[in-house]
Amino acid sequence: MALLPDFAAATFSNSTNIDNAFFPLPGGTINSYGAALIDPETGEEETERNDHFATFETKIIEGVETVVVRDTAYADGVLVEDTLDWYAQADDGNVWYLGEIATNYNYNDEGEFIGTDFGGSWEAGVDGAAPGWIMRAAPMPGDSYFQEFYAGVAEDEGEVIATGLTVETDFGSFDGVVKILDTSGLEPGVGAYKYFAPGVGLVLEEEVVLSEDEPELVIEITNRREVDVSAPVD
Repeated sequence: MALLPDFAAATFSNSTNIDNAFFPLPGGTINSYGAALIDPETGEEETERNDHFATFETKIIEGVETVVVRDTAYADGVLVEDTLDWYAQADDGNVWYLGEIATNYNYNDEGEFIGTDFGGSWEAGVDGAAPGWIMRAAPMPGDSYFQEFYAGVAEDEGEVIATGLTVETDFGSFDGVVKILDTSGLEPGVGAYKYFAPGVGLVLEEEVVLSEDEPELVIEITNRREVDVSAPVD
């Protein structure tokens, strides 16, 4: 059973200095990810792209200063989600996830924009929502914990599957990788194996049906770059 971490027991004396080896968030760093898949109905190739930008902004949540990370997702070049995530590192090295504002962009069957919604948004301390660990200080196989808990909205869990792996991507080869299975009680039977490399963070994700061997979608890191405080973000 997944552990719901005790937020009250954590101390945060330098919470925005997120230097956890497997989830580093130096300001101005952008990790980009991509995937290609075949639409089973049309047979056409579709692309997905995601940019994970550690901004220079912070937000106070439950008395803790958090780093604001902007996560943008595109399908065939069209923006489908623009999310602000909030993270903080405790003195023991665990990185906490304290919520998100998710703006989802909706389109009709003709591809015309029809509006936005904020499904999946939550904030620690609001309406009973509780923060969780997005990354342990020293992940060990068998660790199982909530990454977020807002009943009926956000109930993601993480389980450390393996450590010390080597992962090959088109962007590069990574050693000492941690493999974590993400699941949610709101979506039983499916999950994602995520691979985190020291000094980089997420480098590979495999979306899976848990009863099957082969992943349905593979997402890889495609670029990692830094911007200065005054530079516009593409």
